[in-house]
Amino acid sequence: MATLSIQQTLAKASRMVQPDHQKALIELSESVIKAQSIAELLNRTVELVAKALSCQRAGIFELRSDEKIVTLRAGYGWDEQGVGHASMWLAPETQTLSCLQNNEPSFISDFSSETYFAAPEILVEGDLAASGMVSIPMPDRAFGVLMVNDPQPHPFSIADRSFLTAVADLLQPGIIRLRQMQLADFQVEGYRLVGPNLALRPCLEQICLRVEKLLTSGQCAIMLFEPQNHRIRLAAGPSLVPTLAQSLNVLQIGKAMDVEAIAQRHGTRACWSTPISTEPGCVVGTFAILHQINAQPTSHELQILEAASELTASVVRHDIQLRRIKHHEQMQKQLERQVDARSIELQSTIDQLEREISQRRQAEDLARKVLRVGGASGWCRWYPSRRVPGAVGAGLGEDALRERRRGGGG
Repeated sequence: MATLSIQQTLAKASRMVQPDHQKALIELSESVIKAQSIAELLNRTVELVAKALSCQRAGIFELRSDEKIVTLRAGYGWDEQGVGHASMWLAPETQTLSCLQNNEPSFISDFSSETYFAAPEILVEGDLAASGMVSIPMPDRAFGVLMVNDPQPHPFSIADRSFLTAVADLLQPGIIRLRQMQLADFQVEGYRLVGPNLALRPCLEQICLRVEKLLTSGQCAIMLFEPQNHRIRLAAGPSLVPTLAQSLNVLQIGKAMDVEAIAQRHGTRACWSTPISTEPGCVVGTFAILHQINAQPTSHELQILEAASELTASVVRHDIQLRRIKHHEQMQKQLERQVDARSIELQSTIDQLEREISQRRQAEDLARKVLRVGGASGWCRWYPSRRVPGAVGAGLGEDALRERRRGGGG
């Protein structure tokens, strides 16, 4: 789809632009396909445009979410310190606002003779007389404007107008492609955070910082539920002002509270949020992006928010699993200690029984020895007669002895 759009743009522009413009558009189309970052694409664009139109400066200004200001994102001939800081307000009767609202290129050959649009302050400070501007279209909200300037009056031609329009049309598929690449990289790098070596809070803070880098505006906050304590806590919010972070740190569920009022007291004007679900029907918190300005999200920004919520859910789910594993390991160790203690107790009982058995065996052996010794010394018990001493009478009763004596055997 992007390749087809590029080919169509080049074919359309080839009939209306000059040869040097065509060369610049072909080079730009290669960057649209091959650039690895939005910054790389924008920087290459402003360089090609400035040289093709023989202007001293060229810049791409990104439209802020509240659509009240544009900020320099790439500049050729601009002070490097101005990138990311130089801005223009979309005030009434300004060239920038007119260009964005009408979605039409706007050209001013010389501000000194301009009767309708006033020169922006940043152009006055740079002594820039001429300004050509075109909106960079996107599916739901313009990315911003492409502007070329020169300190001398510059008569922009119809070919220049067609050239700038073609450049803006080429930028659209390039920016869309690179945004999708950024989102994919965010997801890949984010899922690498899911591991046993990183604690939950630092991991969530990394997600917040990466989302803020993708959006270029707003501060992220991750709120998690604690059902066991009936409260909501701020799990991560590295860029929040300390007072707001403290106010959101612990919120009791069921008590009267107005989170919106709390945020507004700390300067928040808009909040984009989405639930965090670790599994279907199980909401564990919310991922929010707070803005100091009134801001509506684009479809791309909603994709980022959704991806951040899913990544956060994976991290929280992984943390829950680790906690469960750790709990099971602790229970296993406790059970092992109980088994070891019981084994020691049983072994002690077994040892005691073996000692008692050994003692009984020794007593029985001793008793048998005593009986054997008694029989060898001539002592014997014969019931009902009493014991008779002597080896001769051993085993004989008194009656037998008397008979023996009468018979003369005695």
